[in-house]
Amino acid sequence: MTQYLILGSGIAGRRAADAIRAQDSAGEVTLIDEQPNPFYARPMLVELLAKNLGSEKIPARELQRLADSGIQLELGAHIQELRPNDQRIKLQDGKLLSYDKLLIASGRKAARLPCDDGQTNGVVYFDRLNEALELSATVKPTLRVAVYGTSYQALGVTAGLRRRGIETTLLVPESRILADALDPIASDIVEKRLQQEGVNVITQANIHMLVKEQSDLQAVVVGNGAKITTDLLIVTSPQAPLSDYLAQTALVTNGGILVDNKLRSSIENIYVAGDIAELSGDSRTNAMLQTGWLRAWKQGDIAGSNIAGASLAYNDIPSIRTRALDLDIVCLGDSGAEGPGITYETAGIHPDVPYIYKKLVYRNDHLIGAIFIGDVTEAGTVEHWIQDGLGASQCDKAVLDQMFGTRFGQAVAHGVLCPVCKFQMQMDESTQEGSIITCPACGLDFKIARLPNGAYTAISVG
Repeated sequence: MTQYLILGSGIAGRRAADAIRAQDSAGEVTLIDEQPNPFYARPMLVELLAKNLGSEKIPARELQRLADSGIQLELGAHIQELRPNDQRIKLQDGKLLSYDKLLIASGRKAARLPCDDGQTNGVVYFDRLNEALELSATVKPTLRVAVYGTSYQALGVTAGLRRRGIETTLLVPESRILADALDPIASDIVEKRLQQEGVNVITQANIHMLVKEQSDLQAVVVGNGAKITTDLLIVTSPQAPLSDYLAQTALVTNGGILVDNKLRSSIENIYVAGDIAELSGDSRTNAMLQTGWLRAWKQGDIAGSNIAGASLAYNDIPSIRTRALDLDIVCLGDSGAEGPGITYETAGIHPDVPYIYKKLVYRNDHLIGAIFIGDVTEAGTVEHWIQDGLGASQCDKAVLDQMFGTRFGQAVAHGVLCPVCKFQMQMDESTQEGSIITCPACGLDFKIARLPNGAYTAISVG
């Protein structure tokens, strides 16, 4: 009987456990996680913060399902050391767990700011359920809050705070929002939409100093010397791999653990999935930090299948799927490419729908990337084009006309993002505004609404 250990019980780890069990009904599968209650959808932390929900509102119906599948759990177990030569894991309490095959899915966590000595009240690193619960219970409209980062978590947290009526400043370290993926036009649309909701957006705002009175945060000082007064600082990026326990191995680079397209590490019986996985030989994918719920879901499925004997390849293109307030955002492939051989196809911003922006990026006449802001109707179709390496002349003219023409409300391809996991689903012609749909990926119910251009959007229910 094969002993499988999975480090991390987020979506990548859980999907891997399911995939292993589907192929090996007799194997012993154990999930290990340092969190005592890890069974929640991480993207829903933003919903919790926005709506001041309790933990019972987080979808967490996994415990019984895993038990029914014969999957064992080690929760609240801090991993101290991986010993690959002995094929063992040492826990902080001294317990040793043996394995035949190991899958690492421990993910990432917001890295501590260099200027933070850990002694300042009012600095929160937003990653886990307990942090979201604490914030949800303590933030009040009288507080001034700064959110640091330009990740999907930063955008979501910012939107959630504004929905609570809290004065919020978004500190973006780069020159624009999602600088690796959005061009200046797209970033400007997102920034203006945030400003419309009262968010103060400051770019090139790398934090250099925390200003405190005794131990309480009073302000932060950013790169240009500006002093931003704030009562609370929520740090969402940069993200660093959770890999302290791997210090005695040669597995970890600065970006994570290098894997091939089968999600195998450099050690034969160790596979990796989720945000800690760094795909070798693809600098653009790694530069974009292709993290997120959906990517982890797919990788967990493939890594779990492969560790149990399959030989599947992970070939997804880099992608970012997120939402800023009511704006869906999808960036596909090399969406930020510039330089020789790069051309673009786009259209001017329509005065009736100034929040809609779409762009295709070509290298030597072959489609390599795309940006969708406000309307992601065709994103699923375009994603397949990029994956297939289509040339400009091979792309469906009807879809291109829909993307860049001036006619609205005549969609030939319907797409909508789940407001939580950002899974993109294709809607059929019978879909009506107000319909309640269940996301097949995360199980969340959401309501269909229409944008002025006829495209669909989704609003979480409850």
